[in-house]
Amino acid sequence: MRKNAKQVAVIGAGFTGLVAAYRLSQMSYDVTLFEKGKTLGGLASGTKINGCNIERAYHHWFTTDTDILSLVEELRLADILKYRKSSTALCTGGKVYPFTGALDLLRYKPLSFFSRLRAGFVVMYLRFEKNWRPLSKVAALRWMERFSGRQVTEVLWRPLLQAKFHNFYASISMAWLWARIHIRARSRAKGISGEVLVYPKGGFAVVSDALCGKLRENGVKIVTEANIKKIDANFSMPYLVVGDDRQDFDAIIAAIPSPAFNFLTQDSVNISASYRTKLSSVPYLSAVCAIFSSTQDIGEHYWHSVNDTEAPFLVFINHTKLVPKEDYGGVCVYYMAAYVPEAHRLMKLSEEDVWKEWFAYLEKLFPQFDQNNVVEKIFSRFKNAQHIVDTKYEEKILPYETPIPGVYISNFTQIFPEDRGTNYAVREGNVVAKLAAKRLEFSNSLGGFEIKN
Repeated sequence: MRKNAKQVAVIGAGFTGLVAAYRLSQMSYDVTLFEKGKTLGGLASGTKINGCNIERAYHHWFTTDTDILSLVEELRLADILKYRKSSTALCTGGKVYPFTGALDLLRYKPLSFFSRLRAGFVVMYLRFEKNWRPLSKVAALRWMERFSGRQVTEVLWRPLLQAKFHNFYASISMAWLWARIHIRARSRAKGISGEVLVYPKGGFAVVSDALCGKLRENGVKIVTEANIKKIDANFSMPYLVVGDDRQDFDAIIAAIPSPAFNFLTQDSVNISASYRTKLSSVPYLSAVCAIFSSTQDIGEHYWHSVNDTEAPFLVFINHTKLVPKEDYGGVCVYYMAAYVPEAHRLMKLSEEDVWKEWFAYLEKLFPQFDQNNVVEKIFSRFKNAQHIVDTKYEEKILPYETPIPGVYISNFTQIFPEDRGTNYAVREGNVVAKLAAKRLEFSNSLGGFEIKN
């Protein structure tokens, strides 16, 4: 492929960075992709369990995730997409209650019969309500107390919000909760009743590997373990300091968390105090995620939301209730995960202590669980894993174009009201690549010179 003389740097090899690099390389720009870690894929990066691909953090797609599904088809991988019926449960007071449909809600004994009906009507309303903007500045907890009632809020919504957002739970925007309910309700497939989820045969690594293959075909230089120390611009020419070397580019896309961008631009005179305040206005939570395989099949459902405030994790996933265990050599595969502040004890405890604590709680949920059947364990911690979407969130969303000329930022804090995920990462990669291309095209029209006001 013939290269355009314009050079572009993309920092961060999550799906946003991978897609942005891919789109710009398709336009024949000379692209370099920098990744701080050893592996590509970001929060969807993979590992192996029983010799088979698995994501370090749990992932699936909804049938409404058209951006990622279209990309998979574009990469000629449509045959790996497997559409499967989901099943969910709610863990309350140490008991597991099926929670897949309306009848399960009516049988949910922790709520009175009237509260069950009220909860059902409210969820039905949110499924069909299309206008989320009036909900943006309203706290989900307060909205649910008003319309679902105190019992429904205390038993269902408060514990789930606390588990997801820790001590920020009371300020979370109702628009975020609307999106979670609305999207899940529309994830359907022809011929399958109930919620349908999509998972690629062979795992997400099949998609990221194919994307990386396209990058290499298009001449993209991929640099892992990149020691980037600075992002800035000299007049209108953006540059990076990588190790001890300064590298000039015509455009830079920073597909990294806002705190990382804040750190890398800390010496830039282009960044005003007000922009820096906005850049740091969104708090993040870290994530602790544990995967284990076992010869034992635990529980009847794929997704178990744990709404016990004393629980050490917020979700237990029987992955092989969605994906056949034959895809993992015949063993069952499970996830457990929690979102916590960076200073939380779970971020400091030894891995073995976390396993001990989490397995002890799992035994309360499933008394038949036997640790002696565990075959393999994988443990991960992720910084900047979940952003806090409060009632003032719309005011905090950063524009893609930063005050540094030629430098763009793209990360999941710009996704609202939807939550972060690979589908929206792909969408954002497409958007920011187009914006960077417009700058490069404008520069070309001026014969390589730009006018700076």
